[in-house]
Amino acid sequence: TVANPVVITSVAHGYSNGNTIVTYEVGGMVELNHNIYTINNKTPDTFELRDRSGNNINGLGFTAFTSGGTFGSFPKAVAFYEGRLLYANTFDKPETFWGSMSPDTTTGVPRYDNFTVGSNPVDSFIFALSPTASGKVDTIEWLAGNIKFLAIGTFGGVSKATGSGTDKPIEPASILVKPVVGEGCSDMTPIPQGSTILYMQRGNLNLRSFEFDVLADNFISVDRNLVADHIFHSQAYALQIAFERGSPDILWTARSDGVLAGVSLKAKEDVSGWHRHLIGGNHTDSSNIVTKPQVLSVQTNPQVNNFDQTWIIVERKIGTAAAGVTRRYVEMFSDTAFLPTPENFYTGIGNEISDTTAFSNEMFEAQKDFIHLDSSVSFDGSSTGSTLTPAAITGFDIVFTAGSAIFVSGDVGKQIWKKSINGVGTGRAVITAFTSTTVVVCEIIEDFDNTNTIA
Repeated sequence: TVANPVVITSVAHGYSNGNTIVTYEVGGMVELNHNIYTINNKTPDTFELRDRSGNNINGLGFTAFTSGGTFGSFPKAVAFYEGRLLYANTFDKPETFWGSMSPDTTTGVPRYDNFTVGSNPVDSFIFALSPTASGKVDTIEWLAGNIKFLAIGTFGGVSKATGSGTDKPIEPASILVKPVVGEGCSDMTPIPQGSTILYMQRGNLNLRSFEFDVLADNFISVDRNLVADHIFHSQAYALQIAFERGSPDILWTARSDGVLAGVSLKAKEDVSGWHRHLIGGNHTDSSNIVTKPQVLSVQTNPQVNNFDQTWIIVERKIGTAAAGVTRRYVEMFSDTAFLPTPENFYTGIGNEISDTTAFSNEMFEAQKDFIHLDSSVSFDGSSTGSTLTPAAITGFDIVFTAGSAIFVSGDVGKQIWKKSINGVGTGRAVITAFTSTTVVVCEIIEDFDNTNTIA
C-alpha cells in the first residue's frame, strides 16, 4: 500500500516485528524491489516496513502497486556460476534457488543485481527442487560450482544442476537437477577444488569430498574421516573449514572445543592425514585454574610468492590479575621457509671450502627472514641510499668512507655488516671512532672479502 510507512498485506505471513526481509518481483511499486527492510507493527495479515536504522519507509512518492510481489528473508546460500549470481534457501522457500541475469551479450558486463525473470536465455530464473522420495522438501544448504556442473548441497545429499542438454548452460528454459549422492550436507560453506568439492556432512562430524570416481563412472562422496573418526565427536565438532593451498594441501577446521584440526590431502593418492594443534599460552589464575587458548575461527590468505598463509582468531586469557582478562587476537602461521641447499653452491671437485663458505653465507642471510620467537628485534630492510668503502679487508683503525652523510657521533659501538649476495661477500666491523658524517674508524672483527665499494 502506498502510504507512510509502506504497508505490506500478506495473509498469514508468519513474521514477527524486527524480522528482516528482502522484497522482489513487485509490480508497479518497483521502488521496493531488491531492498532490505525490517518488519514493524505486524498483524496476522499485514506489516509495515522500516529500514535497517529503524526509520519508516515513506512510500507516498512511490509508483502505485499493480500486482505480484515476493518477500523473504536473506538467502542462506550464495554462489557465482556461469556468470550469474545465485541465491538459495530463504525463510519461506528453503528448497528454491535464484539466478541473476547472465552478463550483457554486447559488453560482457555482469548483471548480478538484476533478477528480472523471463524466458530468454539471458534472463533471471527461479527453480524449486522437487520433493524427495519420502515426499519431504529438501532444504538447500549450499551452492558450489565445479568444472562440470553446479553442485547443490542439501540436507539430504548432493544434487547437480546443468542445462537440459550436454554441456548446455543453465537458462530459464533449460534447467535439469538430479540427485547424485545421499550423504546430507551441513550448512557450512564448502570448498570447491577443480572437480572436487570438500564439505562437512550433516552433523559436522565428518569431512567428505564430492569427487569423480573412474570405476563408478560417476561422482561419489568419500568419507575423509574413515580412519580418523576420533577427530570429531559430539563435544568437538567442526565450526568452520578453510583450505590452504600448499605442499601438501591442508584443510583446516576450527572445532567447537577450541582446538585447531587439519587434514593434509593428496587427492590423487587418496591420502588424508589428520592432525590436531594445541595453541600455546595457557593462563593459570590465582586458584590454579588453567585456561587454554581457544581457536574461534580459521581462514587462509593467498600469497603471490609463497603458499597460502593460515590466519586464526584465538581467544586467550591474559594478565596478572587474580582471574585474568579475556582477549581475542588475530594470529597467523609463519610462511614456509625456503632455505638454500649445499647442492645449489656446488662448483666442482676441489672447491669444497669455497662452496661451503658461499653456502654458509647464503644460509646466514636467509635465516634473517625466518624468526620463530614471541618477540625479537630485526632489521626492517630500510636503506640509507649511500655507498660505503673500507680502506682494508682486515685490521684495526680501518677507515670507512660513505658516499653521503649517514654517520652521527652516536654510532660509535655499532657495527657495519656486509650483506652476502648469492653467497658472495663477507665482512663485519665495529665503529670505534667518529670522524665526520661521511667517515668513521672501525675495528674489523670478520674479514671483508675485498675493498670494493659496497652499494
